[in-house]
Amino acid sequence: MSHMRPESKGKGFVPKLWTFVKRALAGGAILVVVLSLAGAIFQRVATARDMRRFPPPGKIVTIGSHRLHCRVEGAGTPTVVFDAPIGASSLGWALVQPEVAKFTGTFSFDRAGYGWSDAGTSPPTSGEIVDELHQLLERSGLPRPYVLVGASFGGCNARLYAFRYPEEVAALVLVDPAHEEQFKRAPSTTPRAAFLRIFQLASRLGIMRLAGMPVDIAGMNVLPPDQEAAAAAVGYRTSAVDSIFAETAAIEQSFSQLRKARMSAGSTPLGNRPLIVLTHREEKPPVGEEAAQYAIWVDLHRELATESTRGRQRFVEKSGHFIAVDQSAKVVEAIREVVELTRNPPR
Repeated sequence: MSHMRPESKGKGFVPKLWTFVKRALAGGAILVVVLSLAGAIFQRVATARDMRRFPPPGKIVTIGSHRLHCRVEGAGTPTVVFDAPIGASSLGWALVQPEVAKFTGTFSFDRAGYGWSDAGTSPPTSGEIVDELHQLLERSGLPRPYVLVGASFGGCNARLYAFRYPEEVAALVLVDPAHEEQFKRAPSTTPRAAFLRIFQLASRLGIMRLAGMPVDIAGMNVLPPDQEAAAAAVGYRTSAVDSIFAETAAIEQSFSQLRKARMSAGSTPLGNRPLIVLTHREEKPPVGEEAAQYAIWVDLHRELATESTRGRQRFVEKSGHFIAVDQSAKVVEAIREVVELTRNPPR
């Protein structure tokens, strides 16, 4: 007959339970490490496979320590140069560039890390992007001056290019462009770059690929099947998510560069160049705080239109921020208009 008291059984149970918990935690940690390594390997292998299946549709040009991808379509002057929003490659113009190429030459490119371009080595500020674009255009040998078309953040880059190289720019179309004062005037819209760290980790571990969540234009159901597959392939690249984070983290520096360049360019920094600022207007009007933010957005665009004596703001109905996708024909129409004004200037 045992002389062990009931409480002595309890005393033996606690250390055993703690040992079990420690082993479970260690096992869980090992499982997390194994799954992370497997996910990282899966992402690398799948990315390499995708790049073999979908080679660059355009030309690869070495700029400094990395290579950038660009596409030239159409013929004639002036050459229309496209720059996309943060998070988008040259594929963001897939509904616009082919249509514009029917009446003039066009040029689109993938900023560092996007599309088929290598990841960059410098902070991707507007100044860095403009310098790389200038080199790309020089090496492409396309005739000057250009018509610059920039969407969202690409609109900031287009303006900075015009301020730095005014003799190379004939006209501009800004497609729902970002503005260097938008975070000061509407501070609640300031992006939180730290939040994007989650997506960087998810991309590296192949989670975004497994979840079917590519960045860029993929998944918007606006491309033909063959282009949709290519868009998904480059949209799953870890470098694309890294570039989104890097451009967002450097946005204030980009805005500072733009402010300084604009001030140096004078009271009418774009002179008398044809300028059209396209502002989206959704079918359902915003309410509450969103309505207040949109009113500021409209005012900022109105101010941008005054940067040229021939500047105009134009609203695009039934469209969200990505006008080049929602109402691509309106973007083509605006580009055609400034191209004709460039070819046939008023006497």
